[in-house]
Amino acid sequence: MIKAMYYADLHVFCTPDVLRAASKLAPSRIAGLVSLHTEAVSLSCEPDNMLLNEAGGRPGTLYRVVVHAAEPLRTEQVMSCFAEDTLWYGSSGTGEIDPGVSAACAWR
Repeated sequence: MIKAMYYADLHVFCTPDVLRAASKLAPSRIAGLVSLHTEAVSLSCEPDNMLLNEAGGRPGTLYRVVVHAAEPLRTEQVMSCFAEDTLWYGSSGTGEIDPGVSAACAWR
């Protein structure tokens, strides 16, 4: 029997230190974690991103964070790994998605 795969696909604005800390917490907070992929988003790909506008000049980087898990997954589970004031938006679903930023740019 093939087991379903679940994903969360998020854009997150945070510092590299917050991202590293979240990556370390993920295995203990995300049931059935299969993979965690993070990549900085080029501003040429998303020059008018709402997270950058909301950040208002505070230090940080825009990242695409893609998580795959063998257990049902909610975006809130992933974000529980990040600092409480981290800016983000995203979605979750069933299946697998391409984790690369180039896939997000091509989608535009």
